Amino acid sequence: MTLPDKSQWPALRAALGVLLAFSGLYLLIFLLGFLPKPIGIVFALIRGWLMTPLIMEPLLFIMGLFAILILNDYRRRKVGPELVYLEAVEGPEATRLPAGSRSVTFTEEPAKPSGDEMLAAIEGALDMNDDDLAARLLFELSPEELESREVLQQRLRLAHLRSDPNQVRGVLAKLRELDKQKN
Repeated sequence: MTLPDKSQWPALRAALGVLLAFSGLYLLIFLLGFLPKPIGIVFALIRGWLMTPLIMEPLLFIMGLFAILILNDYRRRKVGPELVYLEAVEGPEATRLPAGSRSVTFTEEPAKPSGDEMLAAIEGALDMNDDDLAARLLFELSPEELESREVLQQRLRLAHLRSDPNQVRGVLAKLRELDKQKN
């Protein structure tokens, strides 16, 4: 038999404390049944009900469930929330990375990429002829950013990549409009 490591001892002590508290409550009810007449009779009845199999087994189950919930609440308050954010590299470039570098977890939500970072990601996707990724990244931009000159140029590249003449005409019209406003 091996003993648990040192990091598990606080949790085991807390679990033992909760179980001892419930056992102490059970023992207290049992002993209060020996008090004189009116109070003793009430606790003797409670003791009798608690000892019947139809009540004792579900009661022990409920007490164990409460013990688990109490320990989990204690752990969450001490350690913090369980929620983490995972960023993982996928695709063919993932095989070139060491196993430990393929994913990372954060306890706080990562900051949204800035407009310049998104523009660089869109340019990179278009350079790799990945029009689906570029379109997905464009959908994440705000309406104001979609109308900027740099983004319109990337939208034009995407329209050319997809061979969509209607979209090319529309984006070219918006670029001409920006040029007129600038002059």
